[in-house]
Amino acid sequence: MLNATANATANATKPATPAPVVKEAVNLQSAATAAKYHIQRQETKTGALTFSLKFTGLAEGSKYAWMCEATSLSPSNPQFRTAMSKGTASTAAAPVVVKGASTLWSSLFAAVLVIAAVFFY
Repeated sequence: MLNATANATANATKPATPAPVVKEAVNLQSAATAAKYHIQRQETKTGALTFSLKFTGLAEGSKYAWMCEATSLSPSNPQFRTAMSKGTASTAAAPVVVKGASTLWSSLFAAVLVIAAVFFY
């Protein structure tokens, strides 16, 4: 028979088991996924092993996650599908616009022209 304090001490020294991490199932054909994410489809030709997609409306200097899956042509229930590929991509930072430099250069150029005109006159 175990002592109640010994049993409580033994239970207190056991490490707590972490809660299981629930992975979100991603189905790119579902309406729920289409409402949550921007989905873009592209039809490729037989034998074409490379392709590229252009995205518009992305913020400059931001990082975006992407997922890619190749499926047969059916938009809702494809017969064939590949494993999901995931990754991240970053957009270029906004270009820095220098203000005032054009005024400085045009003033300097005008001064050189005036000096040259006076010298040759």
